[in-house]
Amino acid sequence: MGCGAGNNAKFLAENGFDVYGIDGSETAVKICEERFRKWGLKAHFIRGDFLSLPYKNDFFDLIVDRESLCANRTVHIKKIIDDIFRKLKPAGFFISFMFNEFHPNKSSFRGTGRVHLANMEEILGWLSNFKIENIARHSLTGLFDEYIIIVKK
Repeated sequence: MGCGAGNNAKFLAENGFDVYGIDGSETAVKICEERFRKWGLKAHFIRGDFLSLPYKNDFFDLIVDRESLCANRTVHIKKIIDDIFRKLKPAGFFISFMFNEFHPNKSSFRGTGRVHLANMEEILGWLSNFKIENIARHSLTGLFDEYIIIVKK
């Protein structure tokens, strides 16, 4: 979920995973494709909308989100997570890194409509279909604060 510069995808591809990446930014997709060609790695990158994931149900063993969900409108996050649930195979894992309400720069995010800083109550509601394996708070003083979430279908 969200390609960024392809760093997480690179790690997965180098470790034998069949990698798929979706991002709303055509630029991010192109950067990933170029980097993967340069690295001699294979992956399937597409520009797309998280609200309509173009994959079959029960398709993935693992879906990873690195702060891409929190870049969606709050009203859409539950719908996206419900679709992630459908796209995972039985016993598949979803790992999400999500900025939270303790983020030290939250005042710069408020009102922008660009980043949602989640609270634990919201997260538990969004993940109600999953079995929670672990939720941990990870912070680096003054830089960021996030939840690391590991759930299983």
